Amino acid sequence: MKTNVEKLENNLVKITIEASKEMFNEGIEASYKKNRNKFDIKGFRKGKVSMKVIERTYGESVFFEDAFNYVFSKAYPKAVEENNLYVVSRAEIEEVKQIGKDKDLIFTVIVTVKPEVELGNYKGVEYKAKAVRVSAKEIDEKLELDREKNARVVDVTDRAAQDADIVSVDFEGFVDGVAFEGGKGENYSLTLGSKTFIDTFEEQIVGKKIGEEFEVSVKFPKEYHVEDLAGKPATFKVKLNEIKMKELPELNDDFAKDISEFDTIDELKADVKEKIREEKKHAAEHEKEEAIIDEILKESKMDVPAVMVDNRTDYLVSNFENRLKYQGINLAQYLQMLGKSMEEFRTSLSEDAEKQVKTGLVLDAIANAEGFEVTEKELNEEIANLAKSYNTDVKTFEKTFKGSDVEALKEDMKAKKAYELVMSSAVKK
Repeated sequence: MKTNVEKLENNLVKITIEASKEMFNEGIEASYKKNRNKFDIKGFRKGKVSMKVIERTYGESVFFEDAFNYVFSKAYPKAVEENNLYVVSRAEIEEVKQIGKDKDLIFTVIVTVKPEVELGNYKGVEYKAKAVRVSAKEIDEKLELDREKNARVVDVTDRAAQDADIVSVDFEGFVDGVAFEGGKGENYSLTLGSKTFIDTFEEQIVGKKIGEEFEVSVKFPKEYHVEDLAGKPATFKVKLNEIKMKELPELNDDFAKDISEFDTIDELKADVKEKIREEKKHAAEHEKEEAIIDEILKESKMDVPAVMVDNRTDYLVSNFENRLKYQGINLAQYLQMLGKSMEEFRTSLSEDAEKQVKTGLVLDAIANAEGFEVTEKELNEEIANLAKSYNTDVKTFEKTFKGSDVEALKEDMKAKKAYELVMSSAVKK
């Protein structure tokens, strides 16, 4: 097999692959064996038709497509490996220059490769340390949240709905007198003041009593994700079925005993203060690390391919979707609550995605510049840790851990060493 690599603009590379006629003929044979049962030719039993008869009936090229895919699946990965290319996109077939039985297969593909990074200074980066202080207000706010979590929900029957009440309503929405899709609900639970519904919907329920039927007038936002409703006024027919309210416990020693291992409210407050302090310390450390990375990114030069950002955005969307599933929410419902389209949601993640891609590229470049390597001992220890995290033994885990997985793990470990170098050499202002 022969290959030729030509660098194009914007991190694109053209690979010309010339596979032997023997390999292409192998592909034709494989295609014939795979597809012969599909051909129904008069005078022959199905599956018993020879290759020559099929080619004579349907043309010599009948097996070429599958044969090409057969060769591509073997030749392309080999070409990438032999030329040490770090490909970050799917291969696009640009041209099939030569194809035919008993001929070498010659074709070209276009791929995007990892960009080169011109590093700036990454050692001794200066950062400003953030002071960690805990205010009495922050302690009170945390205790108030604890009270909310431990509140009792009780029925209200002797008054009208108030802000912060939890109500159950039936509703149906109309635009220009016509009911619209997705605008109807029954026994819908809604916390007044939560701003879950559009415009002033919730405010117009305040003051209404159980069993009361009324209309609510609202206006959809101009950027609403459903184009037919965006910016339009709507009327909802609403019936209030139920009112509930939260009864908060008193903030005293009994409360401390109920929700913690402490006997007094003062002990609980001291513990809350320490926990807030620890959270702030972690947050300050994270901010410091982000500031250092930002400075290094600012000093470095690279041309990030859009496909890398798109791929990372895909990962962030998928990761977020999986977290929502644990809460019993699907992404479509979540976006509907936000009034956002998928495109808008992806756009909101793209900045983070781009930064993550740049950070990865820079750390890889630092690891290479420093000549970092991963020893066999370090690799084995990391694999053992991964096996433990998956609650399996090392030998079983290694069977599923393929060669490409090991190489990816090594790259991650080298990037981690680069990260540790950057952070340990940083200098406080």
